[in-house]
Amino acid sequence: MEKHWISAVVVIVGFTFTSYSLEAKTHCQQAKAKHQAIQYKLRQGGKGQSVEKLRARERSAWQKWWQCQQSGAKPASKKATKKRKSAANNHQQRKVSKSKRAAKSQITPPPVFHRNQSLKLRGAFSGAKQQAWLDHYQKPKKCIQPTSMQVFAYCIEHAREQQAIFSQQYDENH
Repeated sequence: MEKHWISAVVVIVGFTFTSYSLEAKTHCQQAKAKHQAIQYKLRQGGKGQSVEKLRARERSAWQKWWQCQQSGAKPASKKATKKRKSAANNHQQRKVSKSKRAAKSQITPPPVFHRNQSLKLRGAFSGAKQQAWLDHYQKPKKCIQPTSMQVFAYCIEHAREQQAIFSQQYDENH
């Protein structure tokens, strides 16, 4: 009788941890899906402040997903999170002066790199094959100056496909 009691306790504890783990995994999958949806919106392109807001949302979503992966626990409720955020925002708004807000709105210049090393760019192929590739490949018109991330991604994929086709044809002929 005592053995049955112990095995029943072990089974109940096992189900409890398993269900908690499954719930945490489901929550992490939701966080990952949210992060991927924001990344998709970023890839669509945009201008100005909307992109910056999306980047901030993307960073936040990634951090939530990463914390979920590391801890395996479900985060606090939305109400508690909103209360903490609004309290922090109110405090931060009072703390930041008008001059600092104006300074934040200005565009900062890109970073200056202080290395004396040469920049090394490599071609897809080497030697005569590289020259033949350069003579052969013609970019599509929309790839000369891509206007969005979608177009840029298309151009990269197009070039890779053309390189594979060219390489196969070149190897057959030479």
